[in-house]
Amino acid sequence: MSTKEEQLWQAATDGDLELVRKLSEDPAVNVEWTDETATRTPFYRACFFGRLEVVEFLLGDPRVNVNCKQKEGATPICGACSEGRTEVVARLLMDPRIDVNEPTIGKTSGFYWACTMGRVGIVAMLLADSRVEVNGRADDGATPFFSACEDGRTAVVSLLLKDPRIDVNLAKSSNSSPLWVVSQNGNLPEAQLILASGREIEVGKISNFDQTTALQRARAVATRAKLKSETEEIFKRRQHACPLIADLITRFEEDPAAVRAQLAYLPHVRDSFIGPLFALVVFVADNYARARPETPQHATRFFGVCSQLPLELQMVLCNRVFASPKDLVLARDSEPGFRWLATPSTWLS
Repeated sequence: MSTKEEQLWQAATDGDLELVRKLSEDPAVNVEWTDETATRTPFYRACFFGRLEVVEFLLGDPRVNVNCKQKEGATPICGACSEGRTEVVARLLMDPRIDVNEPTIGKTSGFYWACTMGRVGIVAMLLADSRVEVNGRADDGATPFFSACEDGRTAVVSLLLKDPRIDVNLAKSSNSSPLWVVSQNGNLPEAQLILASGREIEVGKISNFDQTTALQRARAVATRAKLKSETEEIFKRRQHACPLIADLITRFEEDPAAVRAQLAYLPHVRDSFIGPLFALVVFVADNYARARPETPQHATRFFGVCSQLPLELQMVLCNRVFASPKDLVLARDSEPGFRWLATPSTWLS
């Protein structure tokens, strides 16, 4: 027969708020009880499985350690980031007690895991939080940006490249750069995004792994036999993509501006603002952002016109706004994902 602590743990896992409330009201029940397998508390489990109501309730219990760690050192916010529990992460970020950068045993953070797992919405929220260490390094020296590049998280890579704080050249302990790892893995979209970004890319950085540059690695991997650990899909992708990456880097070394101009027409490069812009349009259309008495007249007209247009035309208008040298609206830094989006334009508070 299970104990009350075990029942509480399972109720938090299942999202049974009434049972959690009932059991936690008993002062004899240890709300910090952990399972033997991975030392996870009820609060950790609620965050991990996205049980928002239970998370909200347990945050109000002073006995709960909101930064508790499981066996591998992951905190509740780290688990929620890894699993893509967007609403839970948003709620946790509102609590000043949450340590957003507390590392796991491998020195990885919630931001690192959100990038690694391709949790775009969560990455946007964390980028908007000034507490987050965006270039924090794991045990092997990998940054969140490096990990997203390595795993082919195209949308996340696109998002990170827009944040000027991201160090796009920061290499692993082996001196392998993000460009080097996408060249090795045949991650062509990520290579294109990196080279199209307008950043200063250290193309000639030599990896200590095999003393090669990104270009040399792409050429070597392109002709390599299939590895036992590779699936047929990965092997074919490498065979196809690596020669294209090698050619791209070669041309980039000769004329970066020409390559960037060419890459700008690729859909995933050209439309890399589509997610944030869609959010922008929704905010305007839902009257979330409104003109105030002190708002310039041209900004007021922007809100009125934008909210009435078809979605496709709204996107065009928003693109024009963000390409304009004029400040059209005032800043709203508190909204996740929009602080860094607001240059040169700004949001309305």
